[in-house]
Amino acid sequence: DEDIPHQTLKPVNGTLTVCDTGNYPPLVYISAGEKVNGFDIDMVERFAEYLNMDLNIVTMGYDAVGPYIISGKADMSACLLAITPDREENMLFGDPIQTNFACLIVKSESGEANTGLIAWLKDGVQNNLLKESRWKLIVSGINVTLTISVTALLLGTLLGCLICLLLTRKTKWAKIPVYIYNAIIRGLPVVVLLMVFYYIVFGKSGVSPVIVAIAAFSLVEGAGIGSNLKGAIDTVDTVQIEAARSIGFTAFGAFKRVTLPQAIKVALPGYLNGFVELVKGTAIVGYIAIQDLSRAGDIIRSRTYDAYFPILFVALVYLAITSIMVWVFKLIIRRVAK
Repeated sequence: DEDIPHQTLKPVNGTLTVCDTGNYPPLVYISAGEKVNGFDIDMVERFAEYLNMDLNIVTMGYDAVGPYIISGKADMSACLLAITPDREENMLFGDPIQTNFACLIVKSESGEANTGLIAWLKDGVQNNLLKESRWKLIVSGINVTLTISVTALLLGTLLGCLICLLLTRKTKWAKIPVYIYNAIIRGLPVVVLLMVFYYIVFGKSGVSPVIVAIAAFSLVEGAGIGSNLKGAIDTVDTVQIEAARSIGFTAFGAFKRVTLPQAIKVALPGYLNGFVELVKGTAIVGYIAIQDLSRAGDIIRSRTYDAYFPILFVALVYLAITSIMVWVFKLIIRRVAK
């Protein structure tokens, strides 16, 4: 307290961005109100006051802390990082503020007997969801997951239509960029593409990680939707198109009245499957400091040390979301098929 006193002046020296894992209580943890608390946070708050700076705390998975600092997205980290020679080549470490000892934890054979499934569920709900209103983390995670998924689907649909349009052109030069684009998107794992976008393409731009995730998943969806729609168009018999042209339809009119309705019917099942895979695929966005549904489960598990309930509950939520989406899309498919 004597070395770093509390400051009462309005911060004038910019913003200090600090990254942390958010899941090592009591050093750092995220409360139900999504506020980051703990000893690490108390320390960096005092440090920011001492520098007369605003404080911006970003939480992420442990593996993302190093890249986040090295890429310049954060000024520092106060989380539990072991100091190794390899890490010292890329990051500047301060003096250690604590020394920790590893220990092995095993289940006691003399522990309480299994009280049954109902009791386990009751305790799981109480400790993982109701206590400290941790269910709010799940709700917030669902909102982020659906925001990324739905927005990426809409943008990916627009991009996919453009790709399909280029693929249907007779000139080869219009197709070459699409072939290259599809090769890159299909050749890269989504998690690698996501991290390339976040740490390299949008490196020091300050763009929100949610926007980066939407952009990356939109590109992936665009490639799939474009190819799916092109394949559906190719299934339409050319005789029908020629017949429409022979009775006075323009090329666009024939496409609108004959080709497109049939192509949509063929493409819709693939479109549905693509969206389901998109929702499940967003589970990796925790790599770029986004607190989605899967990350919310990780945060709860780090607080309760419950090995099963948070994972199973998050899995059930994903299953519920995708099942509802499948049901909605099937209703749409039946309507279109009439």
